[in-house]
Amino acid sequence: MNLDEQEKLRRRKWEVLKRVRATFQAWSERQPRAAKMHGLEFMPHRKFLEIYFFYEKDADVTEGELQGFSELIRQEMLRELAELQYPDFEPSRVRFVFDSHENVVKNYQGSYFFRLR
Repeated sequence: MNLDEQEKLRRRKWEVLKRVRATFQAWSERQPRAAKMHGLEFMPHRKFLEIYFFYEKDADVTEGELQGFSELIRQEMLRELAELQYPDFEPSRVRFVFDSHENVVKNYQGSYFFRLR
């Protein structure tokens, strides 16, 4: 793949992720636990995609797993990626990370840049 093709693919990935963010936000607002969601970040790599969900508090991360909300988020995000035709989409190449804003403040000086590195 030449540089021009790589750039087109990179742009296409970010275009789809922008749309995924918007559709997920609308979906999230209709969910009973949506108020605890603090943020969403994407980290596309060559061979896989990382998706970071940030709850407000550390306890919300545990509760989200125990109550099945994190799994619901995983399933909805995979559905949206497929529906919006994320380039080279393969569910096994999507990694989900659930964290909290509280953790970012406590351990990364409040910097999402440091947290995502």
